[in-house]
Amino acid sequence: MEEGYAASTAIEQWGTLAIAVYGVIQVWLIAIWRRFSAGRITIFKTGHIEIGFSNFGPTIGLNGTLRAKHKDAFVSDISLVVKKQSDGATHSFEWAAFRSPQISNVGGSSVSLELPSGFNVLPSQPYRYNIFFSDRATQDTLSPALIAVRKEWQDLLISRRDQIVAQAQEENSDTDSILSLLYDNEFCDQSEAYRNAWDLLTRANYWSSGEYELAMAVKTASPDRKYDEQFCFSISDVEFEELRLNAVATLREACLNVSNYRFAYAQYQ
Repeated sequence: MEEGYAASTAIEQWGTLAIAVYGVIQVWLIAIWRRFSAGRITIFKTGHIEIGFSNFGPTIGLNGTLRAKHKDAFVSDISLVVKKQSDGATHSFEWAAFRSPQISNVGGSSVSLELPSGFNVLPSQPYRYNIFFSDRATQDTLSPALIAVRKEWQDLLISRRDQIVAQAQEENSDTDSILSLLYDNEFCDQSEAYRNAWDLLTRANYWSSGEYELAMAVKTASPDRKYDEQFCFSISDVEFEELRLNAVATLREACLNVSNYRFAYAQYQ
């Protein structure tokens, strides 16, 4: 009887151990299944990389398509990191706006913008993205200087209001032309706020000719995952000179509400 009791006890112990091992394996298998069956995101790039500079600071525009595999995926954030190869300087970009994927005819209406927010990507319905990214940290340093320029310009207009109206009536010309001449011939030369903002804008525009690396990170929630894509692009000497002129365009927009920005359209490399 003792031998039978010992055998029974051994069987019970091994059975308990087997159940415990099975439970651990089951949890492990479930975790693996959840990991690999969760929604996955694939990034497909299209078009060119739009490089700019404005009152948003340095900017990047990207077009493409996000495709989900296996399951729906909720995209909670998309961000960029740019690194210049010559000196290793890096800068972070956040999504600032979603833009319409449609192309407007020359002279057509302005591109519609939408505040960024999370969105779902379905396996049966890829998501076309046209996203405007900005260097938020640089933008924050520019805002006070641009506000000061606009205030000083408004103060000048208030002090010259009667003169501007009389000049427009005497010369039978539109007010916009008179304001443009006042801005170019007097305000730009005499305004301290303008000079300070100009110096800040030229220093904040760190785009220069050379090679760059671009890292795009797409983050999803539930589960929290990140999908990375690496690109390279270059800015030519001519494009660099064009981008420098955006300091002029930024100040004119702040005062005259007229924008004439230049962009570099770099190829994916």
